[in-house]
This record gives sequence, structure tokens and C-alpha cells, in this order.
Amino acid sequence: TALTLIKDYDNYTFHHSVNVAVISIAVGRACGLEEAQMRTLGLGGLLHDLGKLKIDVGIINKPGRLTLEEFEKIKKHPVHGAGIVEQMEGVSREVIDIVIGHHLHYNRQGYPDDLAGRPLSPLTDMAAIADSYDAMTTMRSYRRPVSPRQAMREMKATSGILLHPEYLAHFLKYLGPYPVGTVVRLSQGETALVTKADTEGRCELRLKILFNKEGKKLDREHFVELSAGESERIVGEVDPFLAGIDLGSLL
Repeated sequence: TALTLIKDYDNYTFHHSVNVAVISIAVGRACGLEEAQMRTLGLGGLLHDLGKLKIDVGIINKPGRLTLEEFEKIKKHPVHGAGIVEQMEGVSREVIDIVIGHHLHYNRQGYPDDLAGRPLSPLTDMAAIADSYDAMTTMRSYRRPVSPRQAMREMKATSGILLHPEYLAHFLKYLGPYPVGTVVRLSQGETALVTKADTEGRCELRLKILFNKEGKKLDREHFVELSAGESERIVGEVDPFLAGIDLGSLL
């Protein structure tokens, strides 16, 4: 299957594809899509980077800056992917649009260059939001991740340019002020990880306490529930990278 091919190709690309599928569905839900549309959106997210199989994995995982020639090869992966997906039985035009158009940007100034005038499914812009969010919040060979809240700020700055403003606004509201994966400081001095966040804007959170107020790591798991009126107990955000916290092992 396509997913097996991706997994055999590169571990990051596999996990990124699964993450984008899940996040795409969240974007679709935030935008009020029906179940059938969300399934299509999720499939597009799962297959969006399939074209990378045609590119040397050494380029994909290069720790330094890409050469112009290498970047030109990277820019071909949406077209490669669309070519593969078009040969699959029962795949809709909307999925193909996601695969070929997820780097085109809202202003249609991205790549592939020759797609600028082509109409694409609205699902393409939703998948692009999911792709951006996961790429920002995941460790790569060439850069460290940003926190979920920082990703939200950076994405908001590109609203109406790189990302669809209406879809993005719905998604950011859906995430809430403290998305899952955010590390926070509590008023009593503890450091905690947001493991569950209400998606209806009520700011109800489930936190996993990582360090007590003395900065000592807890020996056993301890969770705290914050209701809508208790979010003021959060007094700040903690950079997990600077704090030496491996989010990958906690989420």
C-alpha cells in the first residue's frame, strides 16, 4: 500500500503523513465539513507527500541548507505525487488536488508554478494548514520544532498570504489558547504538559505535571484538570527544548 511505501522510505515522512491526515480532519471539523468530506480530506493528508518517494531521501533529510538544484527537486514532489495518486483506483479529484496543491499557498504564489490559474478544491487549503502546523511543531534534521502556541502565532502572521484566512481562523479557534503539546508553568510553580484541550472554546484542559515547584521530575504520573474558570492558573509557556523536555516521548 501507499502507506507502507512511505514507511519504508523515511520514518519522518511516514509520521508526518499520518499527523497531517489527523490534523486535516481537525481542520475540516473546525470548518464544519460533513463526515464524507472529512474522510476525503484525511485521505488527501495521508497521501500528500507521496511524491517524495521519487526524491533521494538524503535530500529530504539533509541537515543543512538545500542547494538551488536540490530545492528544485523538492518542488517536484507534488507533481510526482499527483501522478502516482491518479493511477490509484477510486481516488477522487479532491484528493489529487490536495496532493498537487498543498504547497501552492493561499495567494497561489507557491509551487508547482504552472498551477497558479487552476481551480482547486477548498480541501487543498485545509490540508495546507495541517501540513504547516505539523511541520512547524515537529523536530526536523535541519531545525528544532516550535511550540504549538508559537506555531499558531506564526501561522496567523501568514493568514491571507500563505494560508486561507477563514479556514485558519476556524482552526485556531478550534485549537484553543493552549493546544495539546503546550508546556506551561502553573501559578504554584509546577511545569505541566497539556495532554487534552477542549475543542469548543471553553478552555477546559487536562495537564500532566512534569516537574514540581522545586523543579524536580515527578516519579509517578499526576494529572490535573482545569475547568473553564481555572485557566488563570497558567502563568506562562515553557520552551520544551530549552527545558530539556522530549515531547515525542510524552505525547
